Amino acid sequence: MKILINILAHHKPWLIETSLISLLSQDDLNFNLNIIYIQGSGENDDTDLKNYNKLSQGTNKKNKQLTDAEPKILNILKNVKFKHNILYFDNNHGLDSGAWIKFLKSNKWSNFDYCFFLMEGFIFTNKSVISDFKMFAKQNKPDFVGAGFEKRYFPLNKFIKSFSQSNDNMDLLHNKSINEMFDIFSNDSDFAKIFNKYKSYSIKNSNGYTQYHIPDKYLSFVKKFILNLKYIYFKKEIPKLGNKKILINDENNKNYLITLEKLSLKYKFSGSTTFHIDNSYVFCCMCQHVFSKNFLTKLYEFFEKNKLFNVMNKPFSATSLEIIWGLYPLIFNFDKWFFNGIYRPRKDFFSYKRIDEQSKNLSSIFNLYNNDVKTISIKEAIKISHFEKKLISNFEFLGDYFFNDKLKK
Repeated sequence: MKILINILAHHKPWLIETSLISLLSQDDLNFNLNIIYIQGSGENDDTDLKNYNKLSQGTNKKNKQLTDAEPKILNILKNVKFKHNILYFDNNHGLDSGAWIKFLKSNKWSNFDYCFFLMEGFIFTNKSVISDFKMFAKQNKPDFVGAGFEKRYFPLNKFIKSFSQSNDNMDLLHNKSINEMFDIFSNDSDFAKIFNKYKSYSIKNSNGYTQYHIPDKYLSFVKKFILNLKYIYFKKEIPKLGNKKILINDENNKNYLITLEKLSLKYKFSGSTTFHIDNSYVFCCMCQHVFSKNFLTKLYEFFEKNKLFNVMNKPFSATSLEIIWGLYPLIFNFDKWFFNGIYRPRKDFFSYKRIDEQSKNLSSIFNLYNNDVKTISIKEAIKISHFEKKLISNFEFLGDYFFNDKLKK
């Protein structure tokens, strides 16, 4: 089975450092590796951005998610001895989705059975995620596997309205752009059929929810106890002991731990990793997936047929595209598998404060999910501070830059 790992890199060097250490800590390194460097700030004079640029210049406001690339990343990659390719894509309003669309167009996926689409800062939640995936893929032949660490259902009407809370002209443009993106994709009859079903479903199911499918190592004993008590209070029943549970923020905005059985999700274990099917209108926050060659072939044909390869140039296009990723498998009639093998820290699940903007937070979270290797944050860089002897051959692929002074060769 030929596997291609693709990692987006753009800013915050400690994000790509953490992900590379996590990747090379895996018990299976039989894969190809691409680093996709998103260069530039995303600001340009494209005709699709005429209204956005005019408004931005007049109000000094802009798409806050567009950031400058960090050139230090390219120097860090010089310390990676594992064979890899670096692809350079210009930044745009599609953000990560924009880069993935460019990668799709490049056809550099066509020689692989499965492609991982990952972003800087991801952490594998156990040491055998890649080998577990291979075993699962061999047995189940999935076409779409989403990272379930923030699997979300967002009712369409609330999703659109959430970006127009004020009469600010930039917010109004954002809202208009969301609708325009959905209209563009709906020119395809198959997409329109699924999208209209999603729209109808959203009317009947008007409250959203988020499921956090990752091992609960990030929760303290006290926190787990409290969340189990909340389950008893909200559900009026005693939770089963010992069953694997996930955190959920439900339709009533209540947090508690719940089993996959109670969510009526079909699931399978593969080694230390859990996979489940959810063919509802959910999507992966931050657009991280594993796709089969079959899926990518159909997606390429879909984009080609509908002339969509330049759609990421539209202002704020990333907003709509995040949800659209979750609709593709329904259009192509593929099961939507999700797994708990990847965690990309972003916001605290309870306070919703950003946690990825400090390197020490990434280091701490990495250490929670890794017993064989430990890291430390030194001057906003992630360094390996300890690792077991069995990883010596793995870490031969990393230069001295990735180690603290005591471990440098």
